[in-house]
Amino acid sequence: MYTDINYSKLPPFDNVVNEARTCITEDIDEKDTYMKFWFSDEKWKKNKFAHCDVLYKDNEIVALCGNVLIEDTLKIFCHLYVIKKFRKFYPSIHQTNILPAKIDFAKNHNLTELWYTIDTFDKRHKRLSDSQKYFIVGAASRKVSMPDYYKFEYKGRVTYNYTEQDKFSLFL
Repeated sequence: MYTDINYSKLPPFDNVVNEARTCITEDIDEKDTYMKFWFSDEKWKKNKFAHCDVLYKDNEIVALCGNVLIEDTLKIFCHLYVIKKFRKFYPSIHQTNILPAKIDFAKNHNLTELWYTIDTFDKRHKRLSDSQKYFIVGAASRKVSMPDYYKFEYKGRVTYNYTEQDKFSLFL
């Protein structure tokens, strides 16, 4: 866990979440209109997030993601974005700083499964999904620092929000 990072679980339209979305849209390349759309008011309202995770360091936004409650499961890491200047310093921030909080939340709410998907809409996200499949099986040294992350299983391609995506699940 990165001890210099602060974490907040907030409603999806909290002022801090809106500030994070603004920081993210400014951080995304102009030509990446699909990614910018993810954080637009129009798309954000359609996501049905139960809550969002905001990570920050010294009052500066580091990362944001949403979470969706679906029956007795929690879809995590939705629209996960880490501000570019922080990526090399916090490469596994979602596994180390968000996942433990999501596991606690799930257990406290008697949920049976945490899951996330990766929409492989471009080559970069296809590589990300492929690396996740490999990473979960990865090196034993990483399993010590992120033991829960390695309990996720690749579940294949699923359709979520009308889009084919790779699904990873952790059964509690």
